[in-house]
Amino acid sequence: MNTNRMMSTTKHLPNTFWGSAAGALAAFALAATPATATQVQTKVFSTTEMAYAADVSNSDLLNGLTAIFGTAIGWMPNGGASLAQLNDGIHGRNYAVAGIVEGANGAVGAAAEYHLGLGASNLGYDLTSIQSIAAWGSAGRGNQAYTVEVKLKGAASYTPLATVDYEPLTLGVPADPGATKVTLTDHSGVLASGVEYIRFTVNMVNGGAYDGTFIMREIDVFGGPTGGASAPYGTWASTHGLNGTAGDGSGTDPAFNADPNKDGVRNGLVWLIGGTTGNPLANNSSILPVPAADGGKLVLSFQCLKSSARGTANLYVQYSKDLGVGDVWHGVSVPDSDQADGGSGVGFVVMPITGSDYNNVTATIAAPVSGGKLFGRLMATE
Repeated sequence: MNTNRMMSTTKHLPNTFWGSAAGALAAFALAATPATATQVQTKVFSTTEMAYAADVSNSDLLNGLTAIFGTAIGWMPNGGASLAQLNDGIHGRNYAVAGIVEGANGAVGAAAEYHLGLGASNLGYDLTSIQSIAAWGSAGRGNQAYTVEVKLKGAASYTPLATVDYEPLTLGVPADPGATKVTLTDHSGVLASGVEYIRFTVNMVNGGAYDGTFIMREIDVFGGPTGGASAPYGTWASTHGLNGTAGDGSGTDPAFNADPNKDGVRNGLVWLIGGTTGNPLANNSSILPVPAADGGKLVLSFQCLKSSARGTANLYVQYSKDLGVGDVWHGVSVPDSDQADGGSGVGFVVMPITGSDYNNVTATIAAPVSGGKLFGRLMATE
C-alpha cells in the first residue's frame, strides 16, 4: 500500500493523508515519510464547443482583477476578443450565435500578469489549482498551450510553475467545433505557497497553423491566503506551543498548513483529527487514519473534531482510482452523524465521544465499478 500525508489549499489551507485499499494492513509502514509534491495536469476535451461552459468560476482569485498595465502584450482584439474576457467568470457564447469572439485571443508570446496581493495574513496566497478552458468553432483553436509563472512575496523575479501543451483536436475546417479543459493540481494539495503575482504566457498550437493561436475562454486560479487561521484553530495553536510567526518555517510555525516538527502531519490535520493526544510539536503518526480493505472497499477510521468546535475548518474524505491523474479526486464532507453513501461514493458511521469535542468516524469508500485500484485521503481545509 502507498500512504502519504499531504497538505494543500482550496481557498483555504488543507492537510491531506492518503492511502490505498490494496495492502491496507501495511498502511503505516511509510507513515513517518512526508509525501513528495508531484504536479498533476488533468486534461479533457470535447468536440462540442460549449462542453465546459458550466465549469467556469466567477469566484476564483483572478476574477475581478485587471492585468497589470504594461504587462498585457500581444492580445488581439479581432472580432470582439479581449484580454478582459480571460478572467471575467463568463465562458461566452459560440461565434455562430454571438457573431463576435467572446474570449481572449493571444498571439504567440502574449502575456498577462496579475497582482493577487498579500492576503489577510500578509504572506501571499497558497494556490491549490488552476483551470484553463479553450473553445472555438474551429477545432484547432480549441487546443491550448501556455506557461504559467509565479512571483512569491518579496521575490525579485518569477519562478516557472507549469507549462501546458494540450492539442488533442485536429485542425478540421472552420465549422468543426472543439473544446479543451486543463486542471493543474499537486498531490501535496498546494501548487505554490506565498504567491503575490502570477503571469501567463501564450505558446504556439497546431504547429503554427492559423498563426498558432487559440481562443482561451477562461483561466481560473483557486486558493486562499497563506497562513490563514480561524479563531478555534488559532486558539488551539497558541495553547500548543505554536507561538512563532505564521509562514516563518520555524519549529513553532502556527500556520494551518505548516509542519513545524517535520513529521509529515501538518498543524491543521493534527488539530482536526488528533483528539486530546494531538500535539503539533510531537510525532503524530498514531493519529493517522486506520485503513482497511473490505471486499474492494476502502475503510478509514479516525477521530474528527465536531463541526460546532472547528469554526470555518472542514474535513473531507476524498477518493480516486489513480490519485487524481485521470480520475479527479471526489470528496465528501465528514458529517456529525451517520450518513449513507447515497451515491456520493462514501458512507459514514459516526459515534460521538462522550464529554469530548470529537467523534469517532468510520468512512467506507465504495469499490470502483470497473474494479482496479482505489485510493482515499483526508483533506483538511481552513
